[in-house]
Amino acid sequence: LGHALKFLQGSPISAALGEQFQKLSGQGATTTKVQLRLPLKHLANRRITVQTQLDDATVTAEGVSAPVTALSGSLTVRQSLPELASLHGQWLGGPLDVVIQPAAASDDGRQAALLTAKGRADADSITPLLHLPSGAKISGATDWQMTTRLEASPEPGPSHQPRKYVIDSDLAGLGIELPYPLGKPQTESRPLRVELEYDGESSLLTRAAFGDVRALVRMQQTDDGWEFDRGGARADAIAAALPGHRGLRIEGSIDRLELDDWFALR
Repeated sequence: LGHALKFLQGSPISAALGEQFQKLSGQGATTTKVQLRLPLKHLANRRITVQTQLDDATVTAEGVSAPVTALSGSLTVRQSLPELASLHGQWLGGPLDVVIQPAAASDDGRQAALLTAKGRADADSITPLLHLPSGAKISGATDWQMTTRLEASPEPGPSHQPRKYVIDSDLAGLGIELPYPLGKPQTESRPLRVELEYDGESSLLTRAAFGDVRALVRMQQTDDGWEFDRGGARADAIAAALPGHRGLRIEGSIDRLELDDWFALR
């Protein structure tokens, strides 16, 4: 798998998968079939098909402590677009299923596909990824789903296309030991939606809705990595807005707020 990833990362396929694909490494058994049609006088009309079968592979992403293990299934790529996939593995302490299916073409005619990942995550595996303060604890496990749209790259090389990722969960089975209004017992379902929008250059906008809580955060990419720029939050089911200055602004109305409980999390 490691050799196959390096091959794909140096091919036109990597552009459709985005910059995060360049940070993947892996190991395990793979069977890959590559079909190339390269008309020497008309290279722009080239045809590339890559069919890969994975068997009990492990995939690791740079900066993410939790690898995907026992990954098996198939992936088909045509031209620079991952067109079809059916993959199954283990991630974050639970099962993981990834499906890629064709989608409607983009407005400029580029081919597209929809990637859907579904899984179940347990608290012990999520905690290190969230970097929660010591006073904030989670317990149990919950189901989740992530979707993103993939589009064929107009040009070979690294992709700088805008991208959007949507994560949904009802958080049933997951206990959150945080002060009101964020805390909840394992037995309670409360919808969570997180939308991540990357502008393709240096800005990442995150919209989050958790019950009646709304948040909007903008991160900026610098030479030292991603940095918090500004954000807004409110707990009255009204969409949050970004402030006109750096920092965090909390506004809106709430029926009660125990500041001592929040300060105790530091």
